[in-house]
Amino acid sequence: MEDPLYLGVSTRKKKHEASKTEKLTSNKNTARSKYDYKPTDPTEIPLTKNCLVGVLESDLSEESWWIGAVWDEYHQAWSNAGSVPGNFMVKL
Repeated sequence: MEDPLYLGVSTRKKKHEASKTEKLTSNKNTARSKYDYKPTDPTEIPLTKNCLVGVLESDLSEESWWIGAVWDEYHQAWSNAGSVPGNFMVKL
């Protein structure tokens, strides 16, 4: 018999992952990139023009840096989260 404590951790992790996906895919938390962007820092993520970005943290100012993840159409998954330039983004 499997350890119920282990099953509980696994279940919580799956719920957390599901809520993260829901948070990223809701319209109020998505944006499209206006331009390509090549990262200059390890905390940044690359963008290609018109890619879909799930926004985790943003400022109303487009001049700040946002935290987001890029949607990979081929793998049907989100990238690791990183910084993206807010002035390169258009909120959907």
